[in-house]
Amino acid sequence: MKVLLLALAFVLMSPALGASPTITITDPASDYSYFQWDPVSTDIAVSFQIDEWTLSGPEGRFVRGYLDGLEQGLVMQGNSFVFKEVPHGQHQLCCALVEQGDLLDSCDASACVHVRVQRPCAFWDDPICDDGNPCSLDGCLQHSDNLFYCRYGTPVGQVGCCKSDLDCPCVKLGADSFFLACKKGNSCDPCQDVFCDDGIACTEDSCDPATGGCRHLPIANLKCCSGDPDPVCDDGNVCTQDRCIAKACRHGPVSDPLCCNNDSECDDGNPCTDELCLEHNRCQFVDNDHENCCLTHPDCGPGGPWDDGDPNTNDYCQNFQCVHVLPWNPCEDYCFGWSSDPCKEYACVGQECQLVPVAGCGADAMDAVAETVSDVVAADSDTAGTDTSDIAQDLTKRDTVDIAKDLVTDTVDIAQDLAAPDAPNPDLLNPTDLPKAQDTHDADAATEQPPKKASSGCNSGEGGGGSGGLLLALVLAVLGVWRRRGPEVKG
Repeated sequence: MKVLLLALAFVLMSPALGASPTITITDPASDYSYFQWDPVSTDIAVSFQIDEWTLSGPEGRFVRGYLDGLEQGLVMQGNSFVFKEVPHGQHQLCCALVEQGDLLDSCDASACVHVRVQRPCAFWDDPICDDGNPCSLDGCLQHSDNLFYCRYGTPVGQVGCCKSDLDCPCVKLGADSFFLACKKGNSCDPCQDVFCDDGIACTEDSCDPATGGCRHLPIANLKCCSGDPDPVCDDGNVCTQDRCIAKACRHGPVSDPLCCNNDSECDDGNPCTDELCLEHNRCQFVDNDHENCCLTHPDCGPGGPWDDGDPNTNDYCQNFQCVHVLPWNPCEDYCFGWSSDPCKEYACVGQECQLVPVAGCGADAMDAVAETVSDVVAADSDTAGTDTSDIAQDLTKRDTVDIAKDLVTDTVDIAQDLAAPDAPNPDLLNPTDLPKAQDTHDADAATEQPPKKASSGCNSGEGGGGSGGLLLALVLAVLGVWRRRGPEVKG
């Protein structure tokens, strides 16, 4: 029973399993300022608290003090460490747990604060304020008591500046922990001045920012090799040279530009050839005699296999194909205009723009009128009883547009000719006198038969023949006028 109680007491009094020793500075606060007149240095007491660990001289457990990374001594009891004669300027004060002369492997086994020791000065850039610390900004400023003191601070935006490793972040890496090294140039960058090139081309070399160590990772799609030649570098392509360079496989083209593995690698861009990858892995190009395929301009012109037979075209070879085009005729783009003669128009004659006659205009139109009149006369003699409207319809069917146009144009001239002394017999142009001519022709018929009533519009029967004669007389009169005036075409 006593053994069980002692074991339980030991467990209750032992630190929690898995807990790491911790030291924390309780005084002064970080960035605390001390004003010192004379001498210009001062002693600074730093109080700390230790958890999960105890000081013990016999076991070699101490607290070691560091001023700006430099050892300042050890304490083996109590909870404070006194830093002696700290000079003016900005400084880092650290307390760390040490066992058997080594710092404990834990980021919680050390603690640091920054303090500032100020002294009187005379003007802004007074050299007595320079503390030799590259990570602080020095200046002589007026204090609230109207006196001037050296003041210190961290430049705005400054990150990673250090005087010792204790100024750098502590890194936990698995079961280990350590401070990043303070490199040359007062930088906590662990990869500064670290070169990781291993001379192997198939690996990607870099510095691990967490440890400052080198990493060598394989590069995808790049084989590693040990010597040249190395069978591992064979890519199965007969058109490449396979080499092992800097322990990595490299592949370059062979000297033969016609080397091939299959037909698809033999494209010469010529549609007139068939591309073939034949024996010895070499490309060959065979003419395929496709229509219009050519190599030179003469292939497309007179005497060539693809001449189009047109002497007016320009024949040439373009992209291995024959092209036949007519030369540009500027007359076709610029031959237009207005003519005062309606029977003439502008047209290209060769490459010249000229006025040429319009087909069916002028004398040709007069011949059409004469033909129409002849047809009317024949129709009037054969169809004496045909209604006048039938004859008019017949005229409408025969070039009535051209006849009507000329009739309208010469209406005034026709009227003047009809009024002249040599005009046709007025009895033929007066429909009201036509029945009287019939009465005097046969007096007995006039007394025996009552006169017929004239119908409104066109007459029928024998009267219809008179109307047809009237229309014929009018056309003949117009034709006579045209014949006297000549085949003039008005503009």
